[in-house]
Amino acid sequence: MEPHADLFKSAPTVVVITSGKGRVGKTTTTANLGMCLARLNFKVVAIDADVGLRNLDLLLGLENRVNYTVMEVLNGECRLDQALIRDKRWTNFELMCINKPRYKMPLGFGGKALTWMRSKRDPRVPLILSSLIPPWESMQGLSLRSLLPTRLS
Repeated sequence: MEPHADLFKSAPTVVVITSGKGRVGKTTTTANLGMCLARLNFKVVAIDADVGLRNLDLLLGLENRVNYTVMEVLNGECRLDQALIRDKRWTNFELMCINKPRYKMPLGFGGKALTWMRSKRDPRVPLILSSLIPPWESMQGLSLRSLLPTRLS
C-alpha cells in the first residue's frame, strides 16, 4: 500500500503558497516543502504558477530541463507527462512550469492552470504544491490548502 494513500482519495490535494506581496518566500517555501514531502514518500508536483517571475526551476536546479510548460499542454503541443520534469534526486518529485521566461500572460492564469491540473485526476499526482500570486478569483470552486508566507523583519 502506498504511504499516506488515505490522504488522497480521488482528486489531488492542492497546497497554494501565496502572498500579495513580493519577495516573501513563496518560491523558497514551495521548493523546500515539496522536497521535504518527497523525502517522506509523498508524490509531489510543484507548479510555479507565478506568471510574473518564474524561478522555481532555477531554485531546484532544473532550469535546463524545462522543454514544455502548461501553455504547451493546454495548446495540445505536448502531453502532460512531457511537461512534468522529474527530479533526479527524488523520483517522486516533479516540477511543472506555467510558462516560458518573459512570456506575457494574464495574472489569473496561474489559478486557472491549477484548477485544470487538479481536474486531470492523474493518479501519479496526488499532491500539488504551487507558488502563486493573486488574483485568486480564478480558483473558484477549487478545494485547496493555503499557506501565506510573511516576512518577520
